[in-house]
Amino acid sequence: MGGVPSKKLGVNCSESSVTAINQVDGIQIATHNDAYDYYMTKLSQEVLKIQLLLAAEDLPKSCNPIAVVFMRTSKGELKEIDRTEVPKKSRCPVWIHPVYIFYNPNAKQPELVFHLYDVDRKYLKDPVNRLKLGEQTFMGKIEHQFLTELIAADGFSKFTLSKDAQERDVGTLIVSVEKTVPPTQAVEMVFRCSKMVNKDPYLRISRIKKGNKYAIHETKLAKNNLNPTWESTHLTLQDFHSKENSLMIECFDYNANGKHKLIGEIRTCVANLEILHNNKRGVHFLAGHKTLEAQIFVDSCTEKPVYRFSDYLENNFQLEFIFAVDLTASSRDSSHQLDAYPQVISEVGKSIGSLNFDKRFPAWGFGGGVQIGNVISHCFNLDESLGETEVEETKGVLSAYLHAREKITLASPASTRFSEVITKAAKHASSKSSCDKTKYSVLLIITAGVHADIKETKDALIEASECPLSILIIGVNGADCKQMEILEAEHKILRFVSWSELQGGKDIDIKQLFSKLPEQFLEYMKSKGIRPRSNKKC
Repeated sequence: MGGVPSKKLGVNCSESSVTAINQVDGIQIATHNDAYDYYMTKLSQEVLKIQLLLAAEDLPKSCNPIAVVFMRTSKGELKEIDRTEVPKKSRCPVWIHPVYIFYNPNAKQPELVFHLYDVDRKYLKDPVNRLKLGEQTFMGKIEHQFLTELIAADGFSKFTLSKDAQERDVGTLIVSVEKTVPPTQAVEMVFRCSKMVNKDPYLRISRIKKGNKYAIHETKLAKNNLNPTWESTHLTLQDFHSKENSLMIECFDYNANGKHKLIGEIRTCVANLEILHNNKRGVHFLAGHKTLEAQIFVDSCTEKPVYRFSDYLENNFQLEFIFAVDLTASSRDSSHQLDAYPQVISEVGKSIGSLNFDKRFPAWGFGGGVQIGNVISHCFNLDESLGETEVEETKGVLSAYLHAREKITLASPASTRFSEVITKAAKHASSKSSCDKTKYSVLLIITAGVHADIKETKDALIEASECPLSILIIGVNGADCKQMEILEAEHKILRFVSWSELQGGKDIDIKQLFSKLPEQFLEYMKSKGIRPRSNKKC
């Protein structure tokens, strides 16, 4: 039976702290949200990380389906946990991106709710996390599911989707559950096929478990190519579990109507794929009992250790968070006077406590009139001190902000500028890492306005992209999300999230807050050839 998917700058340094990466020695992988994982395991040793692997069958039409998993809160509201990617034009989607849940077997289990949507074609190029579900077509749902029941069902369950009381059979959702394992190893392979008779092929690799298929990787489409070579495929230990585990590689011919044709398949395992590579020979695809002329080859196969965000932090790499608070009069009445800013500072500060290495923070302001001559400044210490200073813990940031709000004249909204604080943060981060590359900085900009210095901000972001720096902009109240989202799409080191997105429970949404940080951190470490020091053999 078809199954369920699984898966998915130039400064001196202290050699005693870090080791340069050999190109074939290791790879950095941001597995889902490593920052959130690290935060949760620090919070409690009792939690287990579980992944839900999803697929669907017999949807009423060919569509661009996305699966979204929610949990029902004690107030009966739905809180989103995670969402899959969006395969195009499919009636039987197999999602590669798994949904992750932290599971405490000793705690009361929340109800899980699954929704399926058809994503409008005009949104297909948008990041999945930015898709507004209300603008997509609702296709069906499953309610009243609990993780304990899904685990008890031997980890594999099939459910009939319902749309409403009248439409109670709009397809089938397949849910598989398994515990995650640390992806300490990865195998990097390059696949090639020859003598294909269908010109738009792609490969899907699945792990076989108890007769069910769990998709772990899908290549890109090799359009109009009868002898395709695909980009490198990375399979982690989480994907294949062991080199002897049974895998299935299926080759499909892509069709625009969503009815992709299965060309052929092979049964193999990672160990056999290594043998194929070493012997420099291929293996023929099978279509039922028929042996096809088409073959698959493994042009390269390299085993590598995997370096994750948490591996760096556990090997004494240090994160430093910098607060930069907007003191222009943007949304002045609703933001400053109603204490939205102090709330953001307090809640975000509490959340980053386990990540910031020394509980001290540079605390800057911008867009305010400084004491001498009431001149507008776009980067100054909130406590009005001079030079490079820090404040103690989040309460120090809050105290400095409240002091600045009383003492400093708020500038007009048209004076909101980001470029100066970004430039200062980049210099600060480079200075910190100039003799110790284990230092990495995160600039937290809290604002309610639209920045006026668009060109200067873009130039500053380009310069900062070479530094050990991530930038997180938190939009308060009426901040212009569209302009910020465009800025985020253009610059990898930047993440924008509105304060309203982070709220919704007792604590703010850590997963949303740090969704890009591991990837940004690892991208920088990779660009500089830095890996965590470790005595463990992979």
